[in-house]
Amino acid sequence: MGLRFRKSFKVAPGVKINVGKKSVGLSVGGKGGRVTVNSSGRLTKSASIPGTGISYVETEKIGKSKQSSKRRSNKTDKNINKGSSSENKGIKRKGCLIPLCVFFGLIILIGLIPTTYATNITISSEKTEYDIKEEPYLTLQLEPDNATVTDIEFTTSDENIAEIVKSGDTYLIQLNGSEGNVILQAENSKGVTSNELSINVIDTERIEAEEAQKAAEEQKAAEEAQKAAEQQKAAEEAQIAAEQPAATEETQTAVEEQNVTYVYISSSGSKYHSNPSCSGMKNPAKVTLSEAESSGRTPCKKCY
Repeated sequence: MGLRFRKSFKVAPGVKINVGKKSVGLSVGGKGGRVTVNSSGRLTKSASIPGTGISYVETEKIGKSKQSSKRRSNKTDKNINKGSSSENKGIKRKGCLIPLCVFFGLIILIGLIPTTYATNITISSEKTEYDIKEEPYLTLQLEPDNATVTDIEFTTSDENIAEIVKSGDTYLIQLNGSEGNVILQAENSKGVTSNELSINVIDTERIEAEEAQKAAEEQKAAEEAQKAAEQQKAAEEAQIAAEQPAATEETQTAVEEQNVTYVYISSSGSKYHSNPSCSGMKNPAKVTLSEAESSGRTPCKKCY
């Protein structure tokens, strides 16, 4: 299978330049009718009625000469052939020059066609925030509607985040793998600039993973705090339980002491006293009333 190459360039509304492996052509027209001429000298005319399937195509060679069907005598033919060989060469040369002249003439004619440039450019997108894996489209609006788009260039504040690329007849906002805010803008050759389109690019998977990790860490911290509070409460209850018997015993002793009467006695006396200084006692002993009475002592008349 042979290698084939064909590329079309739109130079003006309804006008295209076609580049092939062996020739270059110029095509003028639309869906209803089109005329195409190439550097090989081939002229193609086509016409169709859209929606009906009816079409007409005519192809001819520019500069092709008609050969006479009459034959002359052998002698005459020899003489004629000698002279006609140079004539045929001239015809062939003319046949090559004609399509080239037509081709370059059409190019010059295209150059004379006035181009309509946009006086106002507006760019927009469906949303202002996109996930890093989305493939959003850009909407381009020109005023007037028939203004050329071939001279429009797009700029971006950060190509690592996003940039505008053309895909066929549409424009895509190409997201390049980084997160952040980016500003996109368009400008034509006449210096007319569009509005600034600001979009924010996020990585949804990364955000969800971080939020899930944060929630898990908060849940773990809450569980640990609750466990520590329960342990502290248990320790406090154990301490209270351990201190309660001692407090009860101290309380009981204090109550008993409140109900006991103490008196003072000397080592040699037979009396007990309520006042430790009574009768000039020195270093009296403090004993209970029952102990003093059991030792045979009686109350001092001065104290009682």
